[in-house]
Amino acid sequence: AKISGAENVTSAGTYKDVQESYRYYSSIEAVSAAGYFSGKAEGVFGKDDEVTYLQAVTPLVKLAGYDFYAATEGYIYAAGK
Repeated sequence: AKISGAENVTSAGTYKDVQESYRYYSSIEAVSAAGYFSGKAEGVFGKDDEVTYLQAVTPLVKLAGYDFYAATEGYIYAAGK
């Protein structure tokens, strides 16, 4: 599956905890470059952390075209909760 906005992604490694040898390195870099995920503080993605509800809903809200609401009103409002 293609990720909208993630075409021709080149990166020198966005996150400290995601090495180029990591199985999902390219996917993580692509979704980050497309703006669907931004990782955590201090350049950490949190690849081994559990995904929270808010983290799961954010890309769906953005894909649905409501990224403005996700950024300004918060994830819960944008998801209709």
